Amino acid sequence: IEVIPENEGNIAMDAKIWASREVNSGGSGGGYASYANDGSIDTYWDGGDWAERPWVIIDLGSSYTLEKVNIVNYYSGSRYYNYEIYTSPDGEAWTPAAEKTSRSAATRSGDTFTLPNSAARYIKVVGTYNSANEGFHLKEVRAYGKPETIVHAGLTQMLGLLEGLDISE
Repeated sequence: IEVIPENEGNIAMDAKIWASREVNSGGSGGGYASYANDGSIDTYWDGGDWAERPWVIIDLGSSYTLEKVNIVNYYSGSRYYNYEIYTSPDGEAWTPAAEKTSRSAATRSGDTFTLPNSAARYIKVVGTYNSANEGFHLKEVRAYGKPETIVHAGLTQMLGLLEGLDISE
């Protein structure tokens, strides 16, 4: 178990997010997709029936080399959730990045998945199970990584040519 200080370095916080569905399940703090990355552990997104595979997609705004993703579900007693995590460079083609299939109870610190050198702009979390009821709930989706730097081959070649120029005259 890795404990991550809440929101320190979280590149997903307050990023553009949308969901398959938003359900106001009553109680305090449940409903909107934006609650899944608002930085508050007191709110949560309710995607409705987990059997319908509810999802949220987060647009990080630019491409990152992702190092890890931390998922915090609603936690209470021994309830546990299962879900899948996907990444995408363009929001169209999705690559499986991680999956929670265990029966470990949801906790305040959530589940952290290491994503070695996963380049992505988008993160998608798909709910697949909740042991307590039919709802699927996300308190926070946190992502950590570095901005991806893209060096084009042509630019590299041009810089090589410029190094040989004498511009002192």
